[in-house]
Amino acid sequence: MRSTTLFHATLFALSTSAQNNSLALPTIGTLKPGIGSTPEALQVSEDVGRYPDDTELVAFSRMYNGTQEEWSWRINVTNVPVPNQISQLGIEGADSSDSHQVVNVQWQLGWPNDKNASLQQYLAQKNIKASFGAVISNKPTNITNKYQNEDNGDCMPMLGEQCVQSLTQAASKGDAIHFDGLEGCADTLELQGDGQVQSSTSWG
Repeated sequence: MRSTTLFHATLFALSTSAQNNSLALPTIGTLKPGIGSTPEALQVSEDVGRYPDDTELVAFSRMYNGTQEEWSWRINVTNVPVPNQISQLGIEGADSSDSHQVVNVQWQLGWPNDKNASLQQYLAQKNIKASFGAVISNKPTNITNKYQNEDNGDCMPMLGEQCVQSLTQAASKGDAIHFDGLEGCADTLELQGDGQVQSSTSWG
């Protein structure tokens, strides 16, 4: 992932309200949680998430009632060979003569005490919700090269102080995060790249 210009902006907001959401089964497509919905494809998706070709972990802190809590965000990237008919993914003996491949990207969130409590349990205990927003876009290397591994999730060197402040304010509202029109982001985050897409999800 050090060699790609694929840019990920991930933001989390915590508020004192709760809401119910259910996640659909994985489907094929950008920003969808998986590469197919058949049992065989789901097994492939699980396997490549557990054993990725490349992975990167960023730790970050959030304040709750004056207490600093540690969260983490991992991105797993795997090159997946797929059959000529992607609906046959994971099926033994499927025709793969065309040598198709897809890049599977899985995001993994870690929360405080995630070894002993599910995210839903953690949020319910604290009567909060977590909102996630993402934007994926190819950005010029003069932007992406500003981020270094030692920044450990701090986007300020890449986006600038004003843009990060605008993102923080947008995330603190606890609603779906909109990345358009943010002050200080015109020359970085909002600089249009190829195939830019946005998505948001809430848990609570």
